[in-house]
Amino acid sequence: MAHTTKENRDVYYRKAKEDGYRARSAYKLLQIFQAYGIFFPIARQEYATELLRKAKCEHCCPDDSLEDVHKFDICEARAQVYHCSNLPRIRNVVDLCAAPGSWTQCIRDFVYNEYFVYKDAAKALKQEKPICPRLKESCTLKPVIIAVDLQDMAPVKGVEILKGDITNEQVMEHIKERFVQSVGKRLLESAENNPDLAETSLAQIVSCDGAPDVSGLHETDAYVQSCLIRAAISVCASILDPNGLFVCKAFCNDAGSPIYRQINIFFDDFSIHKPAASRLTSAECFVIARGFKPMGRITRGPNGFVHTAVPPDGKHEAKWLVPLMCCGDLAGYDKAISS
Repeated sequence: MAHTTKENRDVYYRKAKEDGYRARSAYKLLQIFQAYGIFFPIARQEYATELLRKAKCEHCCPDDSLEDVHKFDICEARAQVYHCSNLPRIRNVVDLCAAPGSWTQCIRDFVYNEYFVYKDAAKALKQEKPICPRLKESCTLKPVIIAVDLQDMAPVKGVEILKGDITNEQVMEHIKERFVQSVGKRLLESAENNPDLAETSLAQIVSCDGAPDVSGLHETDAYVQSCLIRAAISVCASILDPNGLFVCKAFCNDAGSPIYRQINIFFDDFSIHKPAASRLTSAECFVIARGFKPMGRITRGPNGFVHTAVPPDGKHEAKWLVPLMCCGDLAGYDKAISS
């Protein structure tokens, strides 16, 4: 049968149908992960088992020096020795503006692959020798993936779906509480004794594939999209792990754009990327911001900008974001969709 429609002629559209993704946009995120080494190379049990053998902490190796122990950094190459409570696996992810859920599905597949790899590696290592309880707990803690959207969204197995506005403070509080609840008792004890592990209950990745309904006026669309990105950055300030990763859609490929300069304040570096799965006729591109740097309040004094946790006058300035509204097809999802 001839492919008569534009969608049927699209290789990524057909591939998404074959692979069970809800939209072709899943391959945009997949190609971004490949290009920037996120989740790649894909974790294997042999590598994970060897890494667990070398892991140590102050509880299982009280007489050993911990100078060679590294903290997991999603932006850096994998180290050789990690803390038992801080293995190099991505466990907490928040997907903003998630409907219909293709990015959520893609993230779920990668995160759960790492989870099962480390869980199986811990079982294999346990047959060889007793393992540190904190190491075991770090391997067996289930991932927490939260998808947020204003619209109803079909369930995704292994993902918690939250209907709400990302500019709503209560939505962010719910996400933070959910992350804290997921952390095991021993890891919380380790975090209390080691400030470097205090981010165990934060997200390692925040993603946002949201976009407004396109008006056809590029400047207007880019501005409205920048407002959405600003709201997403505010979410990062609440729940993203220091040195965490932020991936979002944008409508401007000029690195000198004001919204990119704002992103650059909060991250070590950022890149603008247009994956092959993105149509050439589309104005969209994607921002990959790495090395999140949480900041309190920034004030400008005689010697330039100063970062202070508490304002000099002791008064906190109120923060307000414009509430978002639903876009696109508002008819809801097909109840037959399953994942």
